[in-house]
Amino acid sequence: MKGHLANPLEINGVYKLAFSAWEAGNAGRPELRQKAVDLYIYLTEIIPSDQLAKERL
Repeated sequence: MKGHLANPLEINGVYKLAFSAWEAGNAGRPELRQKAVDLYIYLTEIIPSDQLAKERL
């Protein structure tokens, strides 16, 4: 999370964070699922043509 805060436009970092949050949400931390959704929404906002983020939403 600190890396994302330091450089929120580092796309690979945002993807890794979103994926990790989703996986943690599925492994007993359901509150993190919403964080993953928020990050994928963020990706679609900063890169509207990004199909992967749209698919994961």
